[in-house]
Amino acid sequence: MRAQGPVLVDEWQREPAVWDFVRRSVDRSPAPARFLLTGSATPTSAPTHSGAGRIVQLRVRPMSLAERALAEPTVSLGELLTGRRPAVGGSTALNLVDYAEEIVRSGFPAIRQLPPRARRAQGAGAVPPGRGVWR
Repeated sequence: MRAQGPVLVDEWQREPAVWDFVRRSVDRSPAPARFLLTGSATPTSAPTHSGAGRIVQLRVRPMSLAERALAEPTVSLGELLTGRRPAVGGSTALNLVDYAEEIVRSGFPAIRQLPPRARRAQGAGAVPPGRGVWR
């Protein structure tokens, strides 16, 4: 099957051959950003190739307070990237306790609404300790 890029393959680690397919496809045509491989778990077996020079790993950060609809954004990334040097500043009504709660609450809507004990269980099962992306 041929598809226009970018092609998103979610949970690629469930089918490790995807890694080598992407590597071979990039070797044939090195145009950047044609594939996005995403997954919420560490692969059970290592790919046969490291992906060096072909595959770039990105760490995904938790959603911002603005993305969680808890605060209005005060700084625009788009504006910062224009090169004009806009003023950077702002304030929030959130306090330290609010920030701490958001750190442990997750950015995932289904997890955010759970009671604290269920939220901890979801967070503990999402990523092996010391591996992957913290949610």
